[in-house]
Amino acid sequence: MTHISHRAMPDGGYDAWDVPAGYKPDRLDEVEDIARVVSTRVWSPCIWPAGRRLKAGWVFAECLVLDVDKPTTPLAKMMSYLECSPWSYVVGFTKSHMLVKGSEPPCERYRVVIPAERIEDLAAFEWNMHSVSLRVGSDVSCTDGARFYWPCTEIYAMRESGDPYIWESPPPDLMSLEEKAAVNIQVMRKFADSARLPNWIVSALRHGVLAGGRHKRCYALGASLTHYGMEPREILARVLGSPLAEIGKDDVERAVNNGVVRARLEAQEVKKKSDLLAREAAVSSEPKL
Repeated sequence: MTHISHRAMPDGGYDAWDVPAGYKPDRLDEVEDIARVVSTRVWSPCIWPAGRRLKAGWVFAECLVLDVDKPTTPLAKMMSYLECSPWSYVVGFTKSHMLVKGSEPPCERYRVVIPAERIEDLAAFEWNMHSVSLRVGSDVSCTDGARFYWPCTEIYAMRESGDPYIWESPPPDLMSLEEKAAVNIQVMRKFADSARLPNWIVSALRHGVLAGGRHKRCYALGASLTHYGMEPREILARVLGSPLAEIGKDDVERAVNNGVVRARLEAQEVKKKSDLLAREAAVSSEPKL
């Protein structure tokens, strides 16, 4: 089940400059229904109960959208990524597919719709849209809470049975190191309880990352998987069995082990802070004479 906002095409069709209002949320129970709506209606993953596409009126979203408008992400590459993912999805061509667009030459232009769990945090929604777009090479300008999309001209592919996308927590940049660690551990435990790994970990272990970011990702995997309770030997085995191993065994071991050390220090700091708060609470609850 996925909710999507949509409305009829405006009188001017594709030539209309903007489509600011008239959106109604609709519950779509099947992937086929999503494909029908995104290929016949003006639509958005954003739910605005008032029907106007304003960030101020954003309430929730239940799908993630990737908009590919450049030749740097060919359709074959995207399909390989999607087929290795656990998600259901719809892929459709956009109106400028294989056409000249302004000064840009013809290329494959398409859109990917991935049903997701409900998210009610606008900042986290926009961060996920932007983060995944960066990861796969789609348009990072199409990631805000007031975004709408024209109908796809043709549905290219869809997977009807699959898992929903699980929204990741954005980095809490304004928190202290101890607070960041507490949030990270809390998120890790949530995923560990459901026996599922966050999308970025699954993607890194299956597909790797772009050259230049592999050492940093190995470090992050060492820290994150330690919070899941994995032993360093198991983490190393997983990373060395992934495309990240291209940087060499010694570099992988060094980056992963540094991440493990960081995670253990974070856990110690969180425990110290929790113990201190518990002692302070115990003292404050003692009866006064």
